[in-house]
Amino acid sequence: MEKFNTKEEITQFLMNRYDLGRTSILNRMRYLELKVQQEEGQFVLDSDQLRELDQLTEWIQGVQKLAEFPKRGQLVKQDA
Repeated sequence: MEKFNTKEEITQFLMNRYDLGRTSILNRMRYLELKVQQEEGQFVLDSDQLRELDQLTEWIQGVQKLAEFPKRGQLVKQDA
């Protein structure tokens, strides 16, 4: 779990982690429908959220499209 004082710190952390711009980070968070929680006055990204962002980043780097990434709870179609 990562804790931050502001949402801007979260964005900066993710921009550095993935070497991406603000728009790309915000688009990925929006696509995954990630909600930043607040605990004891700090903003929190939990390990599951970071794992999802890691998986999506790997998916896109593998020349896949963001829209094809299976979201949490979606069934993945298998080619027969």
